[in-house]
Amino acid sequence: MIEEVVITMKYIDDFEKRISRYDAFWQGEFTDRCLMSVIAPKTTGYVEEKVPTSDKKDIYDYWTNPERITKRFRHMIENSYYAGDALPIMNFNIGACSHAGFFKGAKWEYRDSLWFFPSIENLATEIPEFDENAILYKKALEMTDYFAKECKDEFFISIPDNVGSMDVLSHLRGADLMFDMVDQPEAVHRALVEVQKVWELINNHCLEVLGKANNGATCIGWLRTYAKGRHAQLQCDIACMLSADMFREFCLPELNAQAKLLDHALYHFDGIEQIRMLDMILSVENLNTIQWTCVAGQPSPLEFIPVLKKIQQAGKNLLIIIKPEELEGILTNLSAKGLFLVINASSKDEADDLVKLADKLSCE
Repeated sequence: MIEEVVITMKYIDDFEKRISRYDAFWQGEFTDRCLMSVIAPKTTGYVEEKVPTSDKKDIYDYWTNPERITKRFRHMIENSYYAGDALPIMNFNIGACSHAGFFKGAKWEYRDSLWFFPSIENLATEIPEFDENAILYKKALEMTDYFAKECKDEFFISIPDNVGSMDVLSHLRGADLMFDMVDQPEAVHRALVEVQKVWELINNHCLEVLGKANNGATCIGWLRTYAKGRHAQLQCDIACMLSADMFREFCLPELNAQAKLLDHALYHFDGIEQIRMLDMILSVENLNTIQWTCVAGQPSPLEFIPVLKKIQQAGKNLLIIIKPEELEGILTNLSAKGLFLVINASSKDEADDLVKLADKLSCE
């Protein structure tokens, strides 16, 4: 079925069976159990390369040197055990909302992640302008081409985290965007048009180039997803600070527009503050999957079973990153149909036990 992916077989034994489960997931079909990606370290001695803390040049190199990133990932994959339906996927992480750095005058810096600082003083007079010579834009193209060439047929390559037009605009404008939405909404809408153009530009390029390298599939590294065709993450993290009416006016059009351009659109539901927007998010016709995020400091997803059931009953797939001890409660209360669970296990034995438990508890 995907005969080009030969080297991947050395990491997993039942490649085609796993892929068939992903296909079923995106179709909302039930197989023998829920889709689940369980990854554990092969040995207790494995140490992942950490982000440098002091040398700015070294920090920048850590995030943007494709050769260093590939070496880091190869080391990780060779020391990881892939249980259930887990696949070796490189997390192409140039930074969340990294296309905010593709605009003229954008201010950013790599630290523990990619940080942005306000660069637009007045949206009424300053419209975000794409800069084809922007460092981050050139880096995104360079890294995409490098990974597609060097990693093809060895492991899958994630698309970069270019997500969220409203989130990007908040990076460029800063907290004053909150006032703009009230005082000059027309300027916000005008700016969003320009951000959307850049979203389409970079995602079309990455989906095409990396899709060929992935044998026609797209992956989101940090969520461990695999889907044939055009697949990407939608998000609006700024929603936690908005009213439902504001979300409807400024964010919902973005989600509808982006979902229409994808075969399998996934929404990153970032925290329980977005529950007040859930009905609107569920109304996005071409949105396939909701990824429920357990934000630090917020309760376990087990505390929100009624909300999670509502998502499933609306005909949307559900992806949840859970702890091993939450698996039984999740499968006892939710349908395994269209359910994708992402888990980090402490050992090979624990990973295998989690899959066996899912085999036992999964039901439609």
